[in-house]
Formats: sequence, C-alpha cells, structure tokens
Amino acid sequence: MSYQGPEWAIALVQQLAKYRNNSGIMADLRRGRGKEPVDCITMHRWVCRFVPDGQVGTGKEWAVYTVASQFALNPNAKACDRSLGWSLREVARSGRFSEQGLEARLIRLSRSRTSAQLCKQLPGLLSVLASSRAPISWPLLASDINQWDFDSAKVIRRWMRDFYQPPNNKQEQTAPTTQGAI
Repeated sequence: MSYQGPEWAIALVQQLAKYRNNSGIMADLRRGRGKEPVDCITMHRWVCRFVPDGQVGTGKEWAVYTVASQFALNPNAKACDRSLGWSLREVARSGRFSEQGLEARLIRLSRSRTSAQLCKQLPGLLSVLASSRAPISWPLLASDINQWDFDSAKVIRRWMRDFYQPPNNKQEQTAPTTQGAI
C-alpha cells in the first residue's frame, strides 16, 4: 500500500529537507533525540510552527519533534511511501540484521500505550534503519505517531502486515518505491 501522509507531515518533512545542509540547524534538531518535546529548547525555533497551540502535549507534538530529531540524524535517507513495517522488512531482507531481532523490536514497539511511549522507543529502531541505509517515509511515520493515541491498532496492523508480507512482484523484490528528495 502506498501513502505519503497528511499535508502537515509532508510540509514538515519538506521544511526539514530545506535545513538538510545547515549543520547548525541539524545539530539543534539532533539535540532533541529521545527527549520530551517540552525539553527540546533548541528545536522549538525550527519546528514549533507545525504544532498549533491546541495540540501541545498531543501525539502531533510528539510526532513533529521525534521525526525532526530523527531526520536530523539521517537527513539523506532514501524516501519511500511505505510504512515502518515495510522499511524493517527491507532491512531484514538485506541480511544486515536478523529478522527475528527486528520482529521482536517491532512487537515491543507495538506495545506502547501512548505516542509518548512510542517516541521514546523509536530512536533505537530508527538507528537500525539509518545504519542499514533503509528507505523511510518520514511523513507517514509522523502521521502514524500522531494517530497512535486514537487508533494505534490500525497503525500496528499496517506495520505488522507490511513486515510479514512477502514481496508480491518483481519490482518490490528489487527496489523500494521512492518519491525523490523528501
């Protein structure tokens, strides 16, 4: 299934992509890795505009700050329009990490009760994607984090389905679906 994410998430990632070559901004964003949004003082200048006042403390705030800090650690990741589960499946198929280990991490991640818990566990898993140079959909990940507090079951089902689903065509077996510079 192909999906890019909601407009706000696409706009966030497009803005982050503009910062890609600015080492100062990237450093400010990286300092937020694994922290609660309220503690990400250096990030506010660059990303707070994506969180309306009524959504402070929500999944959307966690999504914006988590994706921004993780993007800054891996700004040149190949983009795709697939879920986190699909990206992890690609890492497993590459042989760089064991499928069982990735499966266990994905299951542990899926047990998160809130978007805050989810975001505290994501950095380790996203480091695996970065070290494997796996493609990732930053907008879709932001959307999934935002949706977590309301319908985590839907996100979990998609991630698990995409992780366990065998490739269904020759194109998917050989290359990820990419969407360019985002």
